[in-house]
Amino acid sequence: MMCEWSQDFPYNRVTQTQWGCNVVSQNTPTIYDYGVQRIWIDAGRIAIIRTDGSVTPGALRMWARVVTDTAWQFPADRPIAICHDLGKRQSFNADVRYYAQKVYASMPADRPIYGVVTLPNNLLLPIIGLFIRRHNNKRPNVHEHVTADVKKSIAWLREQIKQHDQASA
Repeated sequence: MMCEWSQDFPYNRVTQTQWGCNVVSQNTPTIYDYGVQRIWIDAGRIAIIRTDGSVTPGALRMWARVVTDTAWQFPADRPIAICHDLGKRQSFNADVRYYAQKVYASMPADRPIYGVVTLPNNLLLPIIGLFIRRHNNKRPNVHEHVTADVKKSIAWLREQIKQHDQASA
């Protein structure tokens, strides 16, 4: 099953080549196996990785590969900013934890990383929040947030990038 991007999603229309991201064009998702999609917004400063919620080992491997590849595509002088839109059918099991830990281990240790996880507002939201807080304490360069709204997720990432740019100026 392929995910469809919402028409009212807050994309902009700036090209991304100026940031050196390898993408086809703004607003065009790259579609991978298992319903994993990636799209770049804000001139390549934010990546959105969307899944259909599948937690099969194949889908989790694909998600982990796309997240890792995406993080390493950000230019070295920019923070990594990724929104994980995990879909409506997300669940949490030992395989999810295993692949999430592999992703954490693959991230650059010397760069700011801003990640936001977006999933339905149900019992899973606080569980994922606890899991993320546990990992945030181990890596001071990683800043993460959990929400139930994609637009709020994007707004949070934009604010983090703005604060980072102001502090770096």
